[in-house]
Amino acid sequence: MQKIFVTDRSTWLRSLHALEQSEPDYVQLMPAPMLAMLPQADRQRLPPIVASGFVSNEAQIRAALASGATAVSSSDSALWNLPLSTK
Repeated sequence: MQKIFVTDRSTWLRSLHALEQSEPDYVQLMPAPMLAMLPQADRQRLPPIVASGFVSNEAQIRAALASGATAVSSSDSALWNLPLSTK
Protein backbone atom coordinates (compact mmCIF):
# COMPACT_ATOMS: atom_id res chain seq x y z
CA MET A 1 0.00 0.00 0.00
CA GLN A 2 1.31 3.41 -0.95
CA LYS A 3 0.17 6.39 1.10
CA ILE A 4 -0.49 9.71 -0.64
CA PHE A 5 -1.54 13.04 0.83
CA VAL A 6 -3.34 15.32 -1.63
CA THR A 7 -3.59 19.01 -0.78
CA ASP A 8 -4.02 20.53 -4.24
CA ARG A 9 -3.86 19.76 -7.96
CA SER A 10 -0.06 19.86 -8.13
CA THR A 11 0.38 17.35 -5.31
CA TRP A 12 -2.24 15.15 -6.98
CA LEU A 13 -0.34 15.16 -10.29
CA ARG A 14 2.95 14.31 -8.52
CA SER A 15 1.23 11.56 -6.55
CA LEU A 16 -0.39 10.15 -9.68
CA HIS A 17 3.00 10.00 -11.39
CA ALA A 18 4.57 8.28 -8.37
CA LEU A 19 1.74 5.73 -8.26
CA GLU A 20 2.18 4.94 -11.94
CA GLN A 21 5.90 4.34 -11.33
CA SER A 22 5.58 2.20 -8.21
CA GLU A 23 2.45 0.21 -9.15
CA PRO A 24 1.24 -0.48 -5.57
CA ASP A 25 -1.48 -3.03 -4.82
CA TYR A 26 -3.46 -0.44 -2.84
CA VAL A 27 -3.43 3.33 -2.37
CA GLN A 28 -4.18 5.05 0.93
CA LEU A 29 -5.50 8.47 -0.08
CA MET A 30 -5.59 11.25 2.48
CA PRO A 31 -7.58 13.23 3.31
CA ALA A 32 -10.61 11.16 2.35
CA PRO A 33 -12.80 14.11 1.21
CA MET A 34 -10.29 14.84 -1.57
CA LEU A 35 -11.27 11.63 -3.35
CA ALA A 36 -14.52 13.19 -4.59
CA MET A 37 -12.58 16.11 -6.06
CA LEU A 38 -10.25 14.03 -8.21
CA PRO A 39 -11.08 13.48 -11.87
CA GLN A 40 -13.01 10.25 -12.42
CA ALA A 41 -10.63 9.23 -15.22
CA ASP A 42 -7.69 9.47 -12.80
CA ARG A 43 -9.51 7.50 -10.09
CA GLN A 44 -10.26 4.69 -12.53
CA ARG A 45 -6.55 4.31 -13.33
CA LEU A 46 -5.65 3.67 -9.71
CA PRO A 47 -5.42 0.41 -7.79
CA PRO A 48 -8.01 -0.07 -5.02
CA ILE A 49 -8.24 3.02 -2.81
CA VAL A 50 -8.43 3.17 0.99
CA ALA A 51 -9.73 6.63 1.92
CA SER A 52 -8.32 7.97 5.21
CA GLY A 53 -8.30 11.14 7.24
CA PHE A 54 -11.14 13.48 8.20
CA VAL A 55 -13.54 10.55 8.45
CA SER A 56 -15.68 11.06 11.53
CA ASN A 57 -19.19 9.89 10.65
CA GLU A 58 -21.22 7.50 8.53
CA ALA A 59 -22.01 10.13 5.89
CA GLN A 60 -18.30 10.67 5.25
CA ILE A 61 -17.77 6.92 4.92
CA ARG A 62 -20.63 6.67 2.44
CA ALA A 63 -19.28 9.64 0.46
CA ALA A 64 -15.83 8.05 0.18
CA LEU A 65 -17.30 4.73 -0.94
CA ALA A 66 -19.56 6.51 -3.45
CA SER A 67 -16.48 8.29 -4.81
CA GLY A 68 -14.76 5.01 -5.55
CA ALA A 69 -12.98 3.98 -2.37
CA THR A 70 -12.74 0.24 -1.81
CA ALA A 71 -12.38 0.81 1.93
CA VAL A 72 -12.30 3.63 4.47
CA SER A 73 -10.09 3.90 7.54
CA SER A 74 -10.69 6.04 10.60
CA SER A 75 -9.10 6.43 14.01
CA ASP A 76 -12.62 6.76 15.46
CA SER A 77 -13.26 3.32 16.94
CA ALA A 78 -17.03 3.96 16.96
CA LEU A 79 -16.90 3.66 13.15
CA TRP A 80 -14.84 0.48 12.92
CA ASN A 81 -17.76 -1.96 12.99
CA LEU A 82 -20.40 0.33 11.56
CA PRO A 83 -23.01 -1.73 9.70
CA LEU A 84 -23.44 -0.22 6.26
CA SER A 85 -26.46 -1.34 4.30
CA THR A 86 -26.15 -1.61 0.54
CA LYS A 87 -29.37 0.34 -0.04
